[in-house]
Amino acid sequence: MPVVLVERRPERHASACEHVGTDHGYGARLAVRHLLDAGRRRIALVMRGGTPTAPWIKEGYDAAVAEAGPEVSGHALFLDLAEHDAGEAAYERAVDAFIEGVRAGRIDAALVHPDHEAVVLSQRLRSASLSVPGDVALVSYDDEVASLADLPLSAVAPSKHEVGVTGVELLVRRLREPGRPRRRIAILPELRVRASSET
Repeated sequence: MPVVLVERRPERHASACEHVGTDHGYGARLAVRHLLDAGRRRIALVMRGGTPTAPWIKEGYDAAVAEAGPEVSGHALFLDLAEHDAGEAAYERAVDAFIEGVRAGRIDAALVHPDHEAVVLSQRLRSASLSVPGDVALVSYDDEVASLADLPLSAVAPSKHEVGVTGVELLVRRLREPGRPRRRIAILPELRVRASSET
C-alpha cells in the first residue's frame, strides 16, 4: 500500500517511505539570523521539547548560533518546557529562569516554540515590567496565533497548506506511476516579521 508521511520522518533511514514536510532546521536558522541582524547576541531557545518538530528546530538553532561564533554561541541557552503546564513547578521555574535571564542581561532575544508559549512569555515579561522588543526580542515558531497576541509576534511560518497539497500530489503520482523514484521533499518556511522583533 502506498504511504506518504506528512510532517513526520521515517524512523529508519533505510525506509523507502516517501515523505514531505517543512525544513524546520532552516526555519530556526532563519529566526536566529533575523535576530542577529537586529543586533541581538544572547539568543535563547525556549520550547516544548516533546513536539514532533522540536528536534529539528533545536538542530537548526544549535547550528545557527555555532555559525555566529563564540560571541553568540557562548551565551546560547536552551529552556525545555517539556510537557509541563503553566502553574506546575517545573514550568514556573523555567519561565522564572527566562525572565531573570532577561532582567540580568543574559538573554536579549528568544526563539519560542510553539506560538502559545511565546504569547505567555510576552505576557509574563510585561507583568515583570520588561518590554518586548526593548528588553528582549521574541520570534515564535508556527505562526498559528502569533499575529493575534496583544503585541503581534514575529513568527516562523511553515507552509502547512503547501505541505498537505504536496503530500497528496506525491501519493497520487505513486498510485499512477508505481515504479517512479521515491521522493522526500522539504518545504521551506518563511519568517513573518512583526512588532516583537522589530528594531
